[in-house]
Amino acid sequence: MTGPIIPGTQRRHDQYVMNTITKAWCRFTNWPAEDFAVFNGELYFCAGGAVYKAWTGTSDDGNNIVAEAKTAFSNFGKPGRTKKFKMLRPVMAANGVFSFLTDLDVDFRDDDIAGTATYTPTSSALWDSSNWDDAYWMEASKVLKEWASPSEWPGAWASVKIKVQTNSLTIQWMSTDYIYEVGGLL
Repeated sequence: MTGPIIPGTQRRHDQYVMNTITKAWCRFTNWPAEDFAVFNGELYFCAGGAVYKAWTGTSDDGNNIVAEAKTAFSNFGKPGRTKKFKMLRPVMAANGVFSFLTDLDVDFRDDDIAGTATYTPTSSALWDSSNWDDAYWMEASKVLKEWASPSEWPGAWASVKIKVQTNSLTIQWMSTDYIYEVGGLL
């Protein structure tokens, strides 16, 4: 998860974060947080003498939020067997039109996803501010399922990764489908 670049904070800050429910770890980058606190159920952090509210809204102070995510490596129930990955299909949902980048890492590689994901902001009415009969109201989330070819094919273990960016949409990654052939023992 990429966060705000705050003036006056030149050092690189990485936070290693654990989900207390699933026990899964992730890393936040570019959040110049020096300390975190939860107040009234909301996450805040301080940086350079200022306090910022995290996890609020769909933009980073008007800028794009760039999110990269990667699943845990899996052997797909066939340990020690090579798999030739042909296609993968992340199942995503969003309340607007967007594109995302996806790829596959095999055998514990950790390559970057190159490129830029795009989105089309949707204009919608604001609750309690727009005229009821004159405004366009936001549609429910739509599911996007697109097959992609991975750049790495053979491997015993695989992890899918995605990259999205937006400053107006709510995007969810719900599941991933794979097409692969199982080969012989390593």
